[in-house]
Amino acid sequence: MASMRRRAPRGGRQRIHEAEPSEGEELRFIDKTGSRERAARQIRLLDMARRLPRLVRRSVALAWEIDRWAALGLLVCQAASGAMQALGLLAVSGTLGALLAGGDVYQRLLSAWPSLAMLGGAAALRALLSIIVVWLSSRLGPQMSREAERSLVQAVTRVELSAYDAPGFNHRKEAADRGAEVAQDLVAEGQDLIASLASLIAGAGVLTALHPALLPLLALASFPQAVAQISAARVRYLARLRSSGDLRMLAILRWHVCDRYAADQIRAGTMSDFLVDRYRRITRRINDADRRAADTGAWMSLLGAVCGGLASAAVWAAVVWLLATGRMSVQHAGTAVFALSTVGTALRGLVSGGARIMRTGLYMDDWSDFLREAGGYGMSRGTTVPAEPREIAVRDLVFRYEEAAQDALRGVSLTLRRGEVVALVGYNGSGKTTLAKVLSGLYLPTTGSVTWDGVPTGDLDPDAMWSHVALVPQDYARWPLTARENITLGQPVPGGDERIHSACAASGADEVVTELRSGLDTVLARDWLGGQELSGGQWQRVALTRAFYRPAGLLVLDEPTAALDPLGEHRIFAGLRELAATRAVVLITHRLTNVAVADRILVLDKGRVVQQGTFPELVAEDGLFRDLWAYQHTRQTAGPAGAPPPVAPAPALAPGEQDAS
Repeated sequence: MASMRRRAPRGGRQRIHEAEPSEGEELRFIDKTGSRERAARQIRLLDMARRLPRLVRRSVALAWEIDRWAALGLLVCQAASGAMQALGLLAVSGTLGALLAGGDVYQRLLSAWPSLAMLGGAAALRALLSIIVVWLSSRLGPQMSREAERSLVQAVTRVELSAYDAPGFNHRKEAADRGAEVAQDLVAEGQDLIASLASLIAGAGVLTALHPALLPLLALASFPQAVAQISAARVRYLARLRSSGDLRMLAILRWHVCDRYAADQIRAGTMSDFLVDRYRRITRRINDADRRAADTGAWMSLLGAVCGGLASAAVWAAVVWLLATGRMSVQHAGTAVFALSTVGTALRGLVSGGARIMRTGLYMDDWSDFLREAGGYGMSRGTTVPAEPREIAVRDLVFRYEEAAQDALRGVSLTLRRGEVVALVGYNGSGKTTLAKVLSGLYLPTTGSVTWDGVPTGDLDPDAMWSHVALVPQDYARWPLTARENITLGQPVPGGDERIHSACAASGADEVVTELRSGLDTVLARDWLGGQELSGGQWQRVALTRAFYRPAGLLVLDEPTAALDPLGEHRIFAGLRELAATRAVVLITHRLTNVAVADRILVLDKGRVVQQGTFPELVAEDGLFRDLWAYQHTRQTAGPAGAPPPVAPAPALAPGEQDAS
């Protein structure tokens, strides 16, 4: 599983590259169960023989699900191609028999003509079938990858939000994405395997008819190369597996280094040399692993080729012996030469194709395993369809993230009613955002209960519940869609553009829309044709507009004005009471002057509610809220209980200025 591991010093001497400083903690992929490593080590010839039928069935099943006529056509073409190959070998025997017979040359050529015509026709038909196979494969392969990707996307969108907090979930999702990407390779590799099998059956049938001893001898000769190729495939997959964490880090670094969002910080912070050096060092680790795998695989292949060559020499010696002792005729010996070549090529293709499809199968296992894992995280909630919540009650709530050392929320109890504004304040990491997500039903309680009008959130239909939630998170999405789609989220409601403009007026985004080149039809992404980019503050207004536009009974605002100017912030909080008339509002902000608008304020510390009350009550009460207020407005600690907080002195006026108050 993906985790951060500290490279703790151990006893004894350590070999450290002189030019590399200690890296401390670094993102690495660690498979704590060892399941993938064990699976890779089990790639053996017997394992391949056992798994190949399943992999071929998977390939055919995926193809059949997407385009059954194309899948059927591929199977028919491969079977017909094998039959044509067998027919061609029989035609070789007839041709050689006619040409080597006694008599007039003209008569011998005339006698060989039917066999030659059969040989040419079989070759032409095989060529045509090969073209059809390539055509169908090129149509079917990309569709298989797209279907695998669609299944992955669908599975991910149906998991509980807590799945993203599970260690290793995101890394396994990326591995599954690699599996979906190579799904199209199953078509070509499966077809190569079936083609090799068809050729093998055709050649084996002819060889068995010529002499029963030839086929087992040839199989024995191909065994060393089979073992070598499977072993090399195992080495390459293991190298890729062990480098997966470094490969992921390269992708992350590329994104951060090349994306425009950090371009100014890279230059102003003179980070380019550091980042390029980090990229170089990670690349060096991957290249070293790849070189070791390539060297090991090459030695294995060389050893297999030498052993296979010696064994093949024994096969040809057996053919010569059969011919010399009269146990095989000249024409049959000539046919055996072609059949041996066909079967040898088919066996090598079967082994190499099997090794490729085994490697692809391991990536596909990542895909199918993740789909099963995602199914385990799937939302198996109730089916009750709620109305807009009038009251959300929390009782003895405990919430802990998976494998976390301590609870994120502990013993929280509160009631939120429609028409109320409840503010959550506290230090960073105190559990404010987590509590908001639990109230919204995005997280389910570990213990305790969260109910909407008396019904636990786990018993509600999740999509129906979230249709009553309007959320403005700290990290809001910036969709590369039109302004209209960014606001409606692709779910228009009655009222059309008039409702959109009304929401824009409430959030201050009306000024943003007015400046757009095509108004609501403008794509909000500069990188797209005709698109236009927004500033951070403009994007936040769009995010607020989404929430104001959405007809939801629960409005959650998590630092909703962090990127707004004072005027924009004033407009939001001045209109918040009006919005709360028909909604329950949860407000999270570090700007304590803004929470004066709230009916109640909950102060959280380390996952617990340590204070609650109105703004005047909490300012006058000794406690965490009073300390936070003092830190923020006077840079001093609060006075004794009951004493009002120190008032910050008014700024001195510059010469010539007048007091505007």
